[in-house]
Amino acid sequence: MGGSFAIAGLSTILSVRERFHSLRIGESVSIYSEATRDHLQHMTDFFMSRGADPVSAQATAVGSLGFVVRQQSFFLAYNDCFLVLGFVLLASASVLFFMKEAKAAGGGEAH
Repeated sequence: MGGSFAIAGLSTILSVRERFHSLRIGESVSIYSEATRDHLQHMTDFFMSRGADPVSAQATAVGSLGFVVRQQSFFLAYNDCFLVLGFVLLASASVLFFMKEAKAAGGGEAH
């Protein structure tokens, strides 16, 4: 049961953080940004050099830019999940210092 809850929790964290990072990255990727326009132009030129017409090359460049944004947002979301796992590991390891040592009940001998 614990593993199922942990996987469900991490999946939720991954999904929420991916959307968060995607929105944050998407804020800086704007058609009004000079860097974005240059990047789209270079990608459009690349696809046109591979034989695509200008309209489909532009559409492929925009799709490719969206893929890069999703890829980077997933990368950051996985980093967040590993950070959460690290904190849980440290918290569970710190609990070990407060546990008492178990004593054997009874004085029976081993056979």
